[in-house]
Amino acid sequence: MTYNINLADASPREVEEAVLGHRGAQFYDGSWWFWRDENNESGTEVEGLGNVATVQTEGGGEGEGEHTHVVIKVTQGDVTRYFKKTGYYSSYGGTTWDGEIRSVWPTTKTVTVYE
Repeated sequence: MTYNINLADASPREVEEAVLGHRGAQFYDGSWWFWRDENNESGTEVEGLGNVATVQTEGGGEGEGEHTHVVIKVTQGDVTRYFKKTGYYSSYGGTTWDGEIRSVWPTTKTVTVYE
């Protein structure tokens, strides 16, 4: 497959434009809803970019708080990158994906809780 976007050098904005141009996202009016609700860890092939898998979602609905985000993993050949898109949810207006998209990296943390 020939890629129009070189993932290793792509800006987060270039990746966002490609994933929002995918037919699944277009079905949701070009928003992040497809990537939040319909995609999964096996991913979806995005023409010109590679395989895009949703690896984490948070918020975006009643009782889940105002913050919402989606993290996608984009794989193109031997290159894998992660991107996080943020937004907010309100019961009156629904979810607004107006936050920035940025590159992120998986990090393991140890957390101590007392129950």
